[in-house]
Amino acid sequence: MSEEYFISVIIPAYNCAQKIEKCINALLDQDYPKDRFEIIVVDNNSKDGTAEAIKKYPVKYLLQDKIQTSYASRNKGIEDAKGDIIAFTDSDCVPLQSWLSEGIKGFSEEHVGCVAGGIQADTPQNYIEEFLANKNTLAQSATMNNVFLPYPQTANAFYRAVVFNEIGLFEEKWVTGGDADLAWRMQLQTPYKIKYMQEAIVLHKHRSTLKSMFAQKMKWGIGRTNLYRKYKDKMKGRRIKETWWDLQTLLSLLGKVIKCHMGYQRSKCPEKERQESVLIFLNYAGDKLGELIGSIKNGVYYV
Repeated sequence: MSEEYFISVIIPAYNCAQKIEKCINALLDQDYPKDRFEIIVVDNNSKDGTAEAIKKYPVKYLLQDKIQTSYASRNKGIEDAKGDIIAFTDSDCVPLQSWLSEGIKGFSEEHVGCVAGGIQADTPQNYIEEFLANKNTLAQSATMNNVFLPYPQTANAFYRAVVFNEIGLFEEKWVTGGDADLAWRMQLQTPYKIKYMQEAIVLHKHRSTLKSMFAQKMKWGIGRTNLYRKYKDKMKGRRIKETWWDLQTLLSLLGKVIKCHMGYQRSKCPEKERQESVLIFLNYAGDKLGELIGSIKNGVYYV
């Protein structure tokens, strides 16, 4: 029976006073037996009243103020956790009521060390969120089909606690890429595999401003270079020809933005097309800028 497992749910939190309560309420409403799971919220030195919001609820509050990364906060939660299974989600996610009960089913097979749950977009509130939802941003289907090795995003991931005993914790100084690194180490260093349980669903709130969307894409680009530096002996590198193709694509997308926003052509572009031209360009540019910054920082070529 899946109820034999005790689950520790870990949520890193930083300046999320306006959204953490929705996440916690959803977790308290899970249909999994209430005495078979604990909720650990790790505050990464928030400045906006996040701590006060968390402490209103019957959850475990931890403060992690030494390293300003979500992975360091997850590590602190893992070290305090009592569970046989460690479940991860984020402060801007809302797990459906059956999240734990559906996710835990994936461990019915002993060789499964990690379960990836489904990530769906929460109801979009503006055109940016709608664009990201339509692009299936953060969908596990993409990361579970990674060309190197599959991995789950920590917005919705379950691990056997024994995995951390065997391979260690997250790369706590990384800002991004740590979810892939952890899953790859598990698959390379142990017999454990990953199983995708798409019915274990969390709703994710997408970025709602151009600035935050661009910053997220740039961060992900840096994360890919972190991973390449660590696994470059096993991963396929980038070629100059590919960089040239990317540059051509970037210039083409920029040309589309200019065409839709300037001169007589503007009147021929519907508002939705103008909006999407900017969004597509910023998504691509953020990725490439992140890869450039990460390549310089890590001393590798992955642009």
